[in-house]
Amino acid sequence: MAAVRIMLYVMSLKRIDETMPDRRTKRDLHALNEDGMVLCNPRDREAAHRAEMENIATRDFKSVTCRKCQDLMTKEMRRGD
Repeated sequence: MAAVRIMLYVMSLKRIDETMPDRRTKRDLHALNEDGMVLCNPRDREAAHRAEMENIATRDFKSVTCRKCQDLMTKEMRRGD
């Protein structure tokens, strides 16, 4: 009985993924650190790869729009002074 519920749940998730395209027209632009990782999520390699493949990552710190990345960059600059 539990296996049937799990299977139905997984099938419903698959259906949602297929029928709901990403409707976001404007995505945040994230900063990359020296290691090529997303600054706001430095331990997630998949996030860094996704950000680069979807063109939402940059090394140009002036064009970053992600609030968390901006805060981390500001803290790092203050710490460096």
